[in-house]
Amino acid sequence: MVRAPDPLHRALPQLPARRSAGRAHPEELARKAARAAEQSTAWESPYTGADQELHARIDAAVAEDREALLALSHALHQDPEPGFEEHRAVARVAELLRSHGIEAETGVYGLPTALRATAGTGQGPTVGVLAEYDALPGIGHACGHNVICASGVGAFLALARVMPALGGTAVLLGTPAEENGTGKETMARAGAFDGVDAAGCWAHRGPPADRRVRVKPAPAHSRRLHVHTAARDRPSAHRTIVGRGKAVR
Repeated sequence: MVRAPDPLHRALPQLPARRSAGRAHPEELARKAARAAEQSTAWESPYTGADQELHARIDAAVAEDREALLALSHALHQDPEPGFEEHRAVARVAELLRSHGIEAETGVYGLPTALRATAGTGQGPTVGVLAEYDALPGIGHACGHNVICASGVGAFLALARVMPALGGTAVLLGTPAEENGTGKETMARAGAFDGVDAAGCWAHRGPPADRRVRVKPAPAHSRRLHVHTAARDRPSAHRTIVGRGKAVR
């Protein structure tokens, strides 16, 4: 198994926890997190996003690939593989990409089950889409990485259709061993994200409609990003994300 020292990113709780019988007191944590969330500053992006025509083209592309993406998700769920051993999973992803005329490289960045594929003009901004496909050892896809993988592949295929008009490049990175290893870090150290302007991964479901999410921007020289969530019927939470490199504003 490949392991790398000192992770690139760590999520650190910023609230002091009063211990009782070896456990943090949940009511105290909830009160402190609620106060921190109320004191944080809401941040709104100055960008309006894609226009309706582009949204429609992307929606149409996803709809066209719907059955193939569902088949990929179901196949991965029925055939789980743990981290660094996702050989059949990465082969299925490569096969689906090939059916759309996109050749993928596997075994990249020193990991046999890592994958990279590109589409677009090779000029302009480069957007990375991450796909996870490892299962929980001894359990299976209880964490939904089969869905995360299919969603990432679907997003990449949709971007591949519109990137020529946008003048940019889309990169799909298949990232092994999210559950029990450090696949993304290993790939990053090997240069997987060099030249990538922005990268994202579809994770688990987002906040419900009744939950507030506030992001407090950090100073330009800082490596910390403060994130607060709060909802009517559940405790609040406060996390500071710490990473290497300059903060993204």
